[in-house]
Amino acid sequence: MLKKKFLILVSILLLTFTFNSFAQNDEVPIDLTGKWALQFQIDRYFTLSDFQGGTISSKYHFSNNSAVRFGVTLGYEAMDREIYSKDIYTDTTLIEDYKGDLSSTTIRLALQYLHYLEMNNSVSAFLGAGVNYAMTPRTEDIKEYRVEEVEHSSYGLDLVMGVEWFVRSNIGIHAEYGAGFGYSNSEYTYKRVSRYSDNNEMNSAYSKTSGFRLYENRVKFGVSVYF
Repeated sequence: MLKKKFLILVSILLLTFTFNSFAQNDEVPIDLTGKWALQFQIDRYFTLSDFQGGTISSKYHFSNNSAVRFGVTLGYEAMDREIYSKDIYTDTTLIEDYKGDLSSTTIRLALQYLHYLEMNNSVSAFLGAGVNYAMTPRTEDIKEYRVEEVEHSSYGLDLVMGVEWFVRSNIGIHAEYGAGFGYSNSEYTYKRVSRYSDNNEMNSAYSKTSGFRLYENRVKFGVSVYF
């Protein structure tokens, strides 16, 4: 634990020293009106990743004091699956081989409004609020055997607060903390068809789970590149 905290402290100090050498030394006010920004998260060892957990994380400034930020996550996975089954009964042994398809889709959308306070020495604090939505349907279809479907969706309200330091007129370093409230819903459907019954007997199951939660997000460090 101490080693991890030391690495984080060293990373912050190095980050501060590195960008301080590139900080603005002029007195021209920074004008963000009408500018777009791509945002990236600073992970350990200065690697960059998505900022809002999305394929795209972007921001648009209506003025120096107001901006809207959105994140989009898109994902798709498809696999072939083969199941080998061996059941031993009293008088016989049943060996079966099943082949099927497994597919999964991920969609997540996040939209936030950010209000920036007046800038002081190239630093501005900001507050924000927004909504998010996520959906992850998954289908597993083993031919002539069974079908399994899982549908998971969630809705949430996000609250954020942070500080952004403009090291250049087109580069901002920011740290932010967030919390929120969310509702999630999961539905599971399972069907099994007997291949050895003349009347095509089917076993099925269905379950549904839903609930609310309060959550908080760890402090994140990020880079915004304006254009």
